[in-house]
Amino acid sequence: MSQIARLTAEDRDDLVAYLDGELEGAASERIGKALASSPVARNEVEMLTRTWDLLDLLPAADPDREFTERTLAAARSLDESVPLSDRAAVHVARGAGLLALWAAGLAGAATVGYLAAAEWAPGASDALVRDEPVLRDLPRLRDAQSETFLQELNRSGVLIDLPPDLDPEAPASPE
Repeated sequence: MSQIARLTAEDRDDLVAYLDGELEGAASERIGKALASSPVARNEVEMLTRTWDLLDLLPAADPDREFTERTLAAARSLDESVPLSDRAAVHVARGAGLLALWAAGLAGAATVGYLAAAEWAPGASDALVRDEPVLRDLPRLRDAQSETFLQELNRSGVLIDLPPDLDPEAPASPE
């Protein structure tokens, strides 16, 4: 015995459009096959048709202008009765502003941290900058035969002033 096919919830949603001839494509074919093969589906269509027939028997409501004006006034008063602080747009704007403040604070803290680290943390190039006078005179210093000769050059002013830790004449630091 074949199983009776029922309309799915999606098919029921499309059923009115199918009956009005507005449904196209695969959905139309699917509902057509279901109606052809299922007495349950045909029964649902028949009940829907009877409901429409009964609605046609009811007198048509003809709203007057006063009804329209009252409805629009009620809609306006609903919108005006909601305080500004409770409106969705205000909540979204408040959240966006808070997010922007957090982002700006984070960016500022990162900038301060980077600048502080770049200024106060010792880097690999600090020793080169400190030893720059020696490095500049390195070709001449390589030709030196003795430490006495270098001291004599330093006293004569030929060499650029050496930093205290490299100057042989500087007093030794107590350690």
